Amino acid sequence: MKYVAPSGLKKKVNKPIKCLGMSFENEAARRSYFLTQLAHKLQQQDFKKIPGFPNATDEEILALSNPPYYTACPNPWLSDFLEQSVVTDTNYQREAFVADVTEGKNDPIYNAHSYHTKLPHKAITRYILHYTEPGDLVFDGFCGTGMTGVAAQLCADKQTVETLTNCKNVKVGARRAILNDLSPAATFLAYNYNTPTNILTFDKQAKTIIQKIKAEYGWMYQTRHSNILGDINYVVWSDVFICPNCSSEIVFWNVALDKQLGKLKTKFPCPDCDAELTKRNLDRALVTSFDAAIGKTIKQSKQIPVLINYSVANKRYQKIPDKYDLELLEKIENMQIPYWFPIIELPEGYNTNQAKSSHCISHVHHFYTKRNLHNLAYFNSILEDRIEFILTGILNRSSKMNRIHLKNFFFGGGGWNAGYLKGTLYIPSLSIETSITQQIETRLKSIKTAFQSLNSLPHSNIISTGCSSTIAIKNDCIDYIFLDPPFGSNLMYSELNLIWEAWLKVFTNNKTEAIINNKQNKDLEHYSRLMKACFQEAFRILKPGRWMTVVFSNTQITVWQSLKTNIEDAGFIIADIAALDKNVIISAYKANEQNSQQLEFIISDEASAIKWLKKFLNQQASSYQQIQPKFIKSIANCKPHEYLPELKQLLELNFIKSETDHWHIPNPQQAQELEKRREKHLLREFRQYQQHKRLKKIRTEALRVGFKQAWKQKDYQTIINIAEKLPEMLLYKNEQLLQFYELAKVSPP
Repeated sequence: MKYVAPSGLKKKVNKPIKCLGMSFENEAARRSYFLTQLAHKLQQQDFKKIPGFPNATDEEILALSNPPYYTACPNPWLSDFLEQSVVTDTNYQREAFVADVTEGKNDPIYNAHSYHTKLPHKAITRYILHYTEPGDLVFDGFCGTGMTGVAAQLCADKQTVETLTNCKNVKVGARRAILNDLSPAATFLAYNYNTPTNILTFDKQAKTIIQKIKAEYGWMYQTRHSNILGDINYVVWSDVFICPNCSSEIVFWNVALDKQLGKLKTKFPCPDCDAELTKRNLDRALVTSFDAAIGKTIKQSKQIPVLINYSVANKRYQKIPDKYDLELLEKIENMQIPYWFPIIELPEGYNTNQAKSSHCISHVHHFYTKRNLHNLAYFNSILEDRIEFILTGILNRSSKMNRIHLKNFFFGGGGWNAGYLKGTLYIPSLSIETSITQQIETRLKSIKTAFQSLNSLPHSNIISTGCSSTIAIKNDCIDYIFLDPPFGSNLMYSELNLIWEAWLKVFTNNKTEAIINNKQNKDLEHYSRLMKACFQEAFRILKPGRWMTVVFSNTQITVWQSLKTNIEDAGFIIADIAALDKNVIISAYKANEQNSQQLEFIISDEASAIKWLKKFLNQQASSYQQIQPKFIKSIANCKPHEYLPELKQLLELNFIKSETDHWHIPNPQQAQELEKRREKHLLREFRQYQQHKRLKKIRTEALRVGFKQAWKQKDYQTIINIAEKLPEMLLYKNEQLLQFYELAKVSPP
């Protein structure tokens, strides 16, 4: 198969370059060579059997890829990339990064392109700086938009590193990253975030496209203002319902707005029969039309334009759509679109059914008004290379999912385009249609600002598309792993990415997608099995003695326990659990001889202190003076919020003192008596917690004993009250406490 490069890639850059140890005359020669190699690779059937191989034709995969740096399929050059790495410090020692991290999201890089979940790159930078040295290899198997790659590059920015909290005694310098994700949409975004671009060329290309769209279809976004035409900024569209009492049509915009409070009413009267109505008891009005794109007659929920915001001579106006506007929409509706656009049927799913059930949307192109679809299709037909990043950046905001911000609409204080509801395919009853060229202009400014920051950083990352349970690299080669995996049933990435991937023409192979989704017949067992395979692969490729950080965000105890068990079953040792904004951060390591001994005896809370003392005294009865120095030396990074009793109290409550003042392990009968005395002591402390509004420093052992007694007495409310006073992270760190709390919430009062 011969690959023909898109016209936008044929511009000659005569600067010689090196790539993976090979020399090329210029960038075009490099890209042509590796695309040809990838085309040959795609002919191999075994290659396409790799788990997670995306659903697409060879031509579509090649068109989206920029090998060897990025492939829209499993990347065959990962091992070659590894060979270019340098050997870093072999005398490696690190303790767990235990500080809770908070990082804002108001950053040009973070906001350049939306995604369902995205951790701030500066937060990830802290972990990479702590666990690695310059030149180290970082792996992210669930990379999303590639923020781990950005963070690895950011480690070279001394000015930024110096502004980060909890970053002492770190070495400034770029790290190299291998980024992988099952979703082609995610890796496409990661590629754009992690690849430099010529900003002047990018800006010129985008502005030329804007002018072409305005010249060809600007008339579609015009409205009459007296005897002249104004340019449309927004059009508000409203659902239309049927009154169950009199069967008349009800325009939601006309009846449901509470203008005094700036929100929707829960109850409102029918304008014809005055019956009191709620949205829940209304049927939707339907319209029947012929969809030429799929060659079928379809029924969809009726939506009509109710308000137009437009500009004349840089001044804004508002109007109710008039005859000119309605005739213009009818004209556009009757036009054929002469450009390609995705005609993809929505599969059965949790998120896809949101749009199906509410607005009878059956295909991807139904998410758009005909006007916006026409303009997007034309934009897609004339864009060049990196400009596709702007296209994906506006696809969701160009759809019927775009919401109106009612408070800002009525009272000001900000824009009234609220964007789409992330993590869903929800279509609101009041949506905003925005001019495509205005969206391109807005997104262009945002992306240019981000690219200016990113272009100053070194770029040494490689991106692959496929399942993270099968990474084609050797054992024990990665210096640090950062994973932000799917959280059970929280987000259905393959469904949510469907719109982007429909335009990119490369789709997620969701057979290996680790989610819980009844519509896809995926339960907790399925999720657990796939996650276990991913953690086993992470364990295989991580160097002994090195660390893995896992981000988790799910309130279901079963999902949390499954994830934690899978990490441990893969061979990792969990050393700490901390917080990153609203997420839980698990710090785990792959033991070697050195750190298995070093970390085995670390004291971080009361339970580990008692365990340490038992092990120490089991070897030899010892005096306080003999125990104390070694005990103090073993205390490292006591868990946040944890109160650690004094050594003397720990000894008195858990061990026996001989006549010679030596402490030793109690016999079974003595142990029972000590346990009763210890429980009484801990219950007294637990009762004191009930008097406090918030609990900052606590003894987890007191909570454990108190929750156990409250459960036995069926005093569920005490468990709930105390639990809700605790730092949320403390519950995640102790499965027993979390389980008591979860069960108490669902138990009868």
